[in-house]
Amino acid sequence: MGVLQAIERERITTSVLVPTMIQMLVDHPEAAGADLSSLQTLVYGASPISEVLLDRAMALLPQTTLLQVYGMTEMAPIITTLPGMLHRGEGRARGKVRSAGQPTLGVELRIVGADGRDLPTGEVGEIVAHSPAVMQGYWNKPEETAAALARPVHPAAQNLPVATVASWPSGADRFSPANGRCTSGCRLSGSDRGVVRLR
Repeated sequence: MGVLQAIERERITTSVLVPTMIQMLVDHPEAAGADLSSLQTLVYGASPISEVLLDRAMALLPQTTLLQVYGMTEMAPIITTLPGMLHRGEGRARGKVRSAGQPTLGVELRIVGADGRDLPTGEVGEIVAHSPAVMQGYWNKPEETAAALARPVHPAAQNLPVATVASWPSGADRFSPANGRCTSGCRLSGSDRGVVRLR
């Protein structure tokens, strides 16, 4: 596998892989014998990952910090991160590894109902992320931008629906659920920069 050889040969310290690539890495027959000791950070995202696969990756890469990222291109692109400390040991025991993490710097998350109002803990709704990094439109594609724009749901309202329904778990810390992914027909809606709704 080219990734194994590249990490060994080039002494790569940081890599970004989607879960399918991580699966291929841990399943490779030469993985256990490869020198992957240089890999300090492995960033993953783009699709859900199973805890079984996370455990296998951490067993293969005991020295490596895993970092999950969640977002979309239109958000430039990351809105949440799940830090390495929550993947292992006491951090893992907190039970946040199945979440999408916490908002990144400059991102505010909310869970809202169909009326755009914040929902209480335990209620299922849509994730809304507010950030100055939200795109303003598609470059030189006014028709696509116009087609994607719709009436805002949230007062701050630039909304990008993505297939995520969520609720805040109980407890004071806010971790976003990780069960969403973009489906065909994702649309940008709203008129003011700053809010993305994940649905």
